[in-house]
Amino acid sequence: MNMLSKLKISKKLFVIIIIAMLSLAAMAGLNIYQLDKVYDLANYATINTVPSFNTIYETQILFLEIRILMRNHVLNTEYLKMPSIERDIQEKRDEIKKKQSHYEEKLISDAEDLRLLKASQSALKDYYNVVLDPVLALSQQNKNTEAKEMAEKLVDYVTKVEHSIADHIEFNQKLAVSGSNAAAAAKKMAMWINILATILAALLLLISSWVVGNLGLSHPIGVVVDNLNQLAEGKTNVTVQGLDRRDEVGDIARAAQVFNEFVQKLNTQSWIKTHTSEIATELQKAEDFQTLTQTAVSKVAPVIGAGHGAFYVLDSHDGRYNLLASYGYRERKHLNSSFAVGEGLVGQCVMEKNQIMLTAPQNYIRINSGLGEGPPACIIVLPVIHAERVLGVMEMASFQIFGEKEKAVLEALVPVLSSSMEILDRNLRTRELLAESQEQAERMEKQAAQLEEQTVEMEAQQAELMETENWFRSIIEAAPEGMMVVDAAGQILLSNPNADKLFGYPTGELVGGTIEQLVPQDSRGRHGKLCAEFMAEGHSRVMGQSSQLQIHALRKDGSAVPVTVSLSPLSARGNRGRCVSVAVRAA
Repeated sequence: MNMLSKLKISKKLFVIIIIAMLSLAAMAGLNIYQLDKVYDLANYATINTVPSFNTIYETQILFLEIRILMRNHVLNTEYLKMPSIERDIQEKRDEIKKKQSHYEEKLISDAEDLRLLKASQSALKDYYNVVLDPVLALSQQNKNTEAKEMAEKLVDYVTKVEHSIADHIEFNQKLAVSGSNAAAAAKKMAMWINILATILAALLLLISSWVVGNLGLSHPIGVVVDNLNQLAEGKTNVTVQGLDRRDEVGDIARAAQVFNEFVQKLNTQSWIKTHTSEIATELQKAEDFQTLTQTAVSKVAPVIGAGHGAFYVLDSHDGRYNLLASYGYRERKHLNSSFAVGEGLVGQCVMEKNQIMLTAPQNYIRINSGLGEGPPACIIVLPVIHAERVLGVMEMASFQIFGEKEKAVLEALVPVLSSSMEILDRNLRTRELLAESQEQAERMEKQAAQLEEQTVEMEAQQAELMETENWFRSIIEAAPEGMMVVDAAGQILLSNPNADKLFGYPTGELVGGTIEQLVPQDSRGRHGKLCAEFMAEGHSRVMGQSSQLQIHALRKDGSAVPVTVSLSPLSARGNRGRCVSVAVRAA
């Protein structure tokens, strides 16, 4: 019956046909077997007797050829032909040995056949050792007469070989006759066996039809129909029968069971999502970690039936996890409220980054109420992880073992807690940064006001400097004599129109040039030394007033003009180094 329950209904319907076909196949196989048996017995002469005859006859012929070759060897008078005859004799001997080995491996029919073969092999061996080899040895020594006499004397060995071969041939002839008789008897037996097999096949077909039709179809279908009627009435506590069946009845039963489990699973998931959503909503209202963790343990504990809860949060300063919130917790002197990584279950949970669940823990905190207290039956410790960083650890204890539904709620809440803690941490830091930013903004506003005042003052000073510079420039340009300002490197920084006119340059062309271009060629060699001495002394000087110390300047057109030069040092100012004020007029 178990076998029938694993078959589909369509397959069961085919079982009868298959049984019938198997019966026919069995009958056909039995017929084939009997025919093969008759055929083997009848064909024994073809596949065994004939090859046996051929092998024995060929052995007989080869033995005769060996005798002829031995006779030729003895009668041979040419010594050079003896090796060729000896090789032919050896080849014949090898061929006889090969055929007898083949016969022993492939063609032996019974023990008598093997005995006769061994007798032939023994007779041949005696012939080789007593007759053939000694006669050939005498012939090789040219003792042909002695060899011929030995061969004639030992003719009994030849007769022994011929009789052994003849006896073997006679045995195979008798074997062929007995095979034909056995084939005729097998044919008759096959006919009676086929008649009996036909009767048994018919009985088997009738019995199998009854078993498959009644026990394999009618009864199980009735049971499944009853179960389906109960499910149709809305009953969900139906014990569906036939779940282990592998036929259509089992498929329907398993489908009903899957539907029942699916509804239960949906109810469980709905329960989990509802509580997770409610707790997540409450967590979003928290504005600090104290409120968030207390909300978590206070809301989670009643949902999963826990009598004790604790929440430990990471202290970023010392790396320890401190107790921040609890549920049904009573402080005791011997209990820690702070754990390092790897310390206690809390620290171990942090180190492994995986939940830890223990049943019937020893020496654990007792869950107490107004009616009494007792040890928990199960505790679970869960890490709250964000980006591979354990932010906190939640510990729950209950009088009952946490089931899959309770663990599913906790696993669903851990990511919510992780996100809530991370968001709250960012919000708190954002508030701190915002406060710091506001303070910094106020400081920057004050600094900006100060900078603005300083900027106004600097602009006023710059304007005053520009006005002063323009005033001095107007004085220089309005001077009745040529005026220039030269830096320590000899570059002309300022030149008034009178100086340009005196040296024959267009207005403004001297600015950017060097004082060397106004010194005649014969005076340039010592001019650099005089400039260095003047810059080192730092005192005003007038040159060219005396007619004896008259100096000349070089005009643009190359002509020389006598001039009087007054030099006055100017102090360094700003990014400018020391400069020289040069007053020049024609002498």
